[in-house]
Amino acid sequence: MISGVALHEIICDEAGKPMDYRFLNMNAAFENMTGLKDKDMKGKNVTEVLPDTEAYWIETYGQVALTGKPIQFENYSKELDKHFEVKAYCPKIGQFVAVFNDITDKKAAEQKQNKLIVELQKAANEIKTLKGIIPICSHCKKIRDDSGYWNILEAYIQEHSEAALSHSICPECAERYYPDMNLYDN
Repeated sequence: MISGVALHEIICDEAGKPMDYRFLNMNAAFENMTGLKDKDMKGKNVTEVLPDTEAYWIETYGQVALTGKPIQFENYSKELDKHFEVKAYCPKIGQFVAVFNDITDKKAAEQKQNKLIVELQKAANEIKTLKGIIPICSHCKKIRDDSGYWNILEAYIQEHSEAALSHSICPECAERYYPDMNLYDN
């Protein structure tokens, strides 16, 4: 079997709250995924073998063992440093079977993909480029857009790029239109 399978018994405190679980049996796939061996684990509690086991594992499995309601979820085990896809069911009240698959590589690929998507979205938001041939009037310098409308050059550039425009006057125009102002004289 490819999936890891283990039979456990839930252990509750005096108030009936799940506080631990005991290993009863496991298959070879379970041993391969976790590094835990059936012969070493039988009869031992999870907190004895994996003392930093997160409470949600015990609580979730406890609900299955005590209510008989099956569950399916994905979660991370800090103790094993792996992500698991888990299906758990109750063969009899007080016990649960966990059937799981190691999805660590899948989660790493998803995280890498999500990071790449965020980076690409950021890059796409930053890029707004003018490309191709832009029809421009040789007299008034208006630009014809894809719909056939003529736009003022500044408005077209601001709409189709991230550039902000400011106005100034070049030396030739300053001399031609404002000869008395000496704008470019030292």
